[in-house]
Amino acid sequence: MSDTYFPILLAEFLIKSAVIIILGFGVSLLLRKSTAATKHHFWLCLFAGSVLIPLLLVALPRWQVLPEFWWSGSESEQLPVSTEFFSGDASVVNAASNTSPSDGLAASGPSGSAKIGWVFVGVWVLGVVVLLLQSVFARLVLAGFTRRSHAIPESMDAVFRNVVDCAGACRSPRLVLCEQIRAPFSWGIFRPVIVLPTSAVDWQRDELEMIFLHELSHVERRDAVAVLVARLFLCLNWLNPLSWVANRQAVQHREEACDQRVVQQGYPVQAYAEMLFKQAQVITSRSIRHCATAVNENGTIEQRIKMILNPISNPSGKSSKLVTILSIITIVAIGIAGSQDGRSDAVAEPVVGKPDPVGSVAYKLKNIRIPSLEFSDTPMEDAIQFLQQKSVELDPAAEAKGVSIVIDNKVSSKTPISLRLTNVPLGEALRYTSALSGAHYRVDPYAVVILPGQGKSQAEANKSAAIALNEKKLEQTVLPALEFKDTPLPDALAFLRQKSVELDSVESDPSRRGINLILKASPEAKPQEARITLKLTNAPLSAVLDYTCQLTNAEYQVEAHAVVVRVP
Repeated sequence: MSDTYFPILLAEFLIKSAVIIILGFGVSLLLRKSTAATKHHFWLCLFAGSVLIPLLLVALPRWQVLPEFWWSGSESEQLPVSTEFFSGDASVVNAASNTSPSDGLAASGPSGSAKIGWVFVGVWVLGVVVLLLQSVFARLVLAGFTRRSHAIPESMDAVFRNVVDCAGACRSPRLVLCEQIRAPFSWGIFRPVIVLPTSAVDWQRDELEMIFLHELSHVERRDAVAVLVARLFLCLNWLNPLSWVANRQAVQHREEACDQRVVQQGYPVQAYAEMLFKQAQVITSRSIRHCATAVNENGTIEQRIKMILNPISNPSGKSSKLVTILSIITIVAIGIAGSQDGRSDAVAEPVVGKPDPVGSVAYKLKNIRIPSLEFSDTPMEDAIQFLQQKSVELDPAAEAKGVSIVIDNKVSSKTPISLRLTNVPLGEALRYTSALSGAHYRVDPYAVVILPGQGKSQAEANKSAAIALNEKKLEQTVLPALEFKDTPLPDALAFLRQKSVELDSVESDPSRRGINLILKASPEAKPQEARITLKLTNAPLSAVLDYTCQLTNAEYQVEAHAVVVRVP
């Protein structure tokens, strides 16, 4: 698992959740004439969908929402590919990609983007923990209020039972009085409780009935579950300012739905508005707002009074089912949406189109890896025969082992090939071998066909593009920290070759990442005696190579398949 896995997963969750919220605000504009209950139901569906997104991210494709440089250095589990080309009159020093640098070579630390990503995760986790602790503390406070409460008088209980019977409520919560509170509220999912202040014994009967019916509506609607879902949504999305606005909208619609229920029971609108205004003068504690539903929910009274005094004419309640269906479709669409460039894991290769069937020629070219190969002036025909033999030896399939490779009779099969590769897929080995002989290959359903070159103009264009790509990698591959202490030149180049694979931000295909750094020296030269002492931070690979060559009296040249360092 890479060091950017969790930051990327978190970014994907927050972005998808933000898209859901934005869509929610858009759809809410279409629901202006719907009932408050319908609006609250809609927001609750979106909140639940946002909470479920992390589960969908694990099981379904994901967006690659961060720039490609965030993946730099994240392929630590990917086997490196080292490629070297050499000619018969040049000696190659330290050719193996898995050669360890000398003790004087200091490895650089994790990439800066990974550090920033983990700081981002840490800040998010801290906020989540704070909000969750607030909710836990609030529930403990409410439980303490309930334990310290006492029974209501018989006269008040009779009023409450009459409201329950008239409303036809299916659930009858417990009603208690508490001296520590100043405003009524209800809470509890499995054993709901309506808690009143002790001053409620002096309230008028009509005011008690309206408050009882309001809180009873919360219990009937199971708004305690809605509060829990909304709180969990807010905990996970606290970094997004829109999530706080959306939560406030849901709270407003939740209270308006209960207000509409009271007014529909025949209570005078003016009297109910006066009751709300009276309750608004009492400030509700934070603990009640976090885990309970209260008549005097802070910040909602003014809009609620306007709503009951100026109700929407003919509010549509028939759209509730349609809204629910649209909500679920939106949630599923956002949750499963992915792109062909999304990564199912931090070290997986990008998916391009449909995956190759297991056992097919294309599948074998990608999944059969050759530990090492070396051609030195080897005829192209013999090199291809060697690759075909290796494909048979390394193919894990029980039957139909290996890949058949056919050479077109127009291809010069005697062309000498000089090439050294380690830990490379069979397809890459074929690509390099074909390119060195001026040919290319085509993947057929039953075999790989080596065909003549694509023509001089096309070959030159490909060569220019390859050189430009290597030059781009030299400029954009940045080493966070580098220190050579009396390090031999071959060891320094081996280190830079390895870091170019790890920090390549240009190439998306892991098997093609990095730059082939080749050391060429005449027989009289002694590159092991060329020592480097150098310390740099946040330096591009091109600058590192410039300084390295200046310190060793060498020079480098960018070619199509490699960057060649020559020692005179």
